[in-house]
Amino acid sequence: MAEAAASASCVAVRRLRRDLESLQRSRNPQLAVRPSEDRLLEWHFVLHGLPADTPYHEGCYHGKILFPPEYPHAPPGILMVTPSGRMEIGKRLCLSMTDFHPESWNPAWSVETILVGLLSFFVSDAETGYGAIVAPEARRRELATESWAVNARDAEFVALFPDFVERPASPRREADGGGDAVARTRLPPAGDQHCAGPVGVQPAASGGLGREAAEREAALAVERGRAEPLLQGAGTAGPEADDDRLEEGGEDGPRECWICRDTSTGEPLILPCACRGSMSGVHASCVEQWIRRHRQSAVSDEAPRCSVCHQQYCGVERRPGPAEFVRHMCYDVCRQVVRIAALVALLMLYLLAASSHELLPPVVRAVLVALFAVVAAHKMFVLTVSLPPHRPPPRHACIRKFFVADDRKLAMHIAEASAMVICLAFACAVRTLPFVFFLPVGVASLMPIGRMCALHPSLACVKRAVRLLGAGG
Repeated sequence: MAEAAASASCVAVRRLRRDLESLQRSRNPQLAVRPSEDRLLEWHFVLHGLPADTPYHEGCYHGKILFPPEYPHAPPGILMVTPSGRMEIGKRLCLSMTDFHPESWNPAWSVETILVGLLSFFVSDAETGYGAIVAPEARRRELATESWAVNARDAEFVALFPDFVERPASPRREADGGGDAVARTRLPPAGDQHCAGPVGVQPAASGGLGREAAEREAALAVERGRAEPLLQGAGTAGPEADDDRLEEGGEDGPRECWICRDTSTGEPLILPCACRGSMSGVHASCVEQWIRRHRQSAVSDEAPRCSVCHQQYCGVERRPGPAEFVRHMCYDVCRQVVRIAALVALLMLYLLAASSHELLPPVVRAVLVALFAVVAAHKMFVLTVSLPPHRPPPRHACIRKFFVADDRKLAMHIAEASAMVICLAFACAVRTLPFVFFLPVGVASLMPIGRMCALHPSLACVKRAVRLLGAGG
């Protein structure tokens, strides 16, 4: 557990712990949540007891939430494990609150908020997107009946959700039994990311609206809790009084930062916008980090605004000067040039070692061939593990080190591997490179292609891979 906690930031550990406490206070018979015992940034959930007027009423659906180490400044990924006829399994879902749309993410959204929007999207057929399907109703009802048996064959599901292994005798029993299920897991306390303590988990909330309406309702539910617009007229104490209550902790105890949800740090809370209320305060370090993160994924250069009151955040924005901008651009260009030059040099040395018997001693040739083999094997293994994109990371810790989820980095690996294979294939075609030296590279290049074909990539996935290759080139 300590190894898993070490991969997450202190803010992510504290925030996840507070989200667990919030889920513990929430009781909804349609959803149960269990954090993974050995992976802190992976949570599992079950959708069950769904409305009777939907084809999913008799089903039990298992899914995962994959949190990034930067959570809550970055959105999580969501994927389903149990076939439902509504969502593809093993693929990250495209929702405005997932890592498909980091530009629309709000760190005020909790795990409960995410699951509210997900469940609402699940039971609605009006919205589609990447990872979403709409099978015939008869097929969805059939999959709902089979879902219990499918889950029972999953060892991880059985270990996390023993209460959902056997199908209840009736839907009412299912609904009643889900609310009593409590999981005990060990999570690091708020102040230490290496120590663990038991935390109870209860089912979270759910809804039954369309996707866009559900996400608006989920966002408003959280935003109403953390912000009340400043009233005008009689009975309003004004921002000065709010500042005093914020400093003193108010009538209900100490205030918490609406990003990290922590009250134990010595850093004071500030009011960076017009929002007022019990959860309007935020740490300056948290909001600065959120603004920096938001700027990386923003679709425009507009000044960052609060998503609740829509006021620009107070403070001074320091933009880099010309010298800093030029230095940053030169650093990026030089780094890319050095990377390309190293790859070209390695290719040329490999061609020289493979085709020249008199110029280089056998020991030097063996060293160059071995060096190229290591680099080529690393590239192909990274692509094999990471493709198709938007898949969950491997469960094995050693293999997970080679997993690349970032689109830009993955595009770079695709472009470099493709250029390497094409150059060697051309050299082999013109008889500059002996075929025996091209054969291992050609066979290794089939590994990521075979994996993609084995996972049955959709047409959208293939198009996305082509776009990534074009962007990397």
